[in-house]
Amino acid sequence: MKRLILAALAITFLLAACGPSAASPTPLDVPAMQTQAVQTAYAMLTLTAPAATPTPLPTATGTPVPPATSTPTPDFSVIKHESLYFNGTAEMVLVFALNGARGEFRLTGNEYAYECQPAADDPDQLLCRGAFQAPGREVIFNLYESSRSEALLTLDILIPSLYPPTPEGMWCEIEPLWMGLGGGYGCYAVTCTINGQYYDGTPDTCVQPWRWPVP
Repeated sequence: MKRLILAALAITFLLAACGPSAASPTPLDVPAMQTQAVQTAYAMLTLTAPAATPTPLPTATGTPVPPATSTPTPDFSVIKHESLYFNGTAEMVLVFALNGARGEFRLTGNEYAYECQPAADDPDQLLCRGAFQAPGREVIFNLYESSRSEALLTLDILIPSLYPPTPEGMWCEIEPLWMGLGGGYGCYAVTCTINGQYYDGTPDTCVQPWRWPVP
C-alpha cells in the first residue's frame, strides 16, 4: 500500500514537470501607481471644483426722497380796485377786491405809504388806509405784494372833489410853490388861522398831505 502511494506521487510530479510552465508574475511598480493615483485624483478635483462665487458687495440703501412738488404761482391779476373814500378828515381809504388772491400787500400814492389789511368782515376785500390827499389832485397809486418788487396794479386817480367841512372862521393863505418858491407844479404852502390865531398849515402839500381844499 505504501508503495502505491509513493508511485502515485511520483506520477503526479512527473506530469507536473512535463506540463506547460506557469507564467512568472509581473512585479508591481508601486511608486508609479501611487504617483498616477495622486495625479488622477488631483485632475478630478481640478475638474469638479466649483467655480468661485464672488461675494456681493453691500449696496447703500438711501432714504427714498419724495418727488418735488412745485408751489403754484398765485394769480394777482384778479385783484381789482373798487372804490375810494375819506375816513373823517385825516385818512383816505382805497378798497380792492382780492377775488381769491392772498398775500401781504402795501400801497403807495405819490410816494406816500398806505397800510393794507383785509376787512374784518370780508377777507376778500382789501382796505388800504393812508394820508389824506387833496381833492382835485392827481395821484398815482401802486399796489405791491410783499414778495414782489414790481407793482401788481397801478392806478392814476384824480382825487374826487369831496371836501371835509371847513372849520368855522378858518382863513387860509395858499402859495403855489412852483411860482419861484422852489416847489413842484401843483404843490402849495398853506397857512390857516382862526380869529387871527394859527390853526393849521403845511410848508408843501406834495410832502405833507393837506386835508382842506386848495385851489
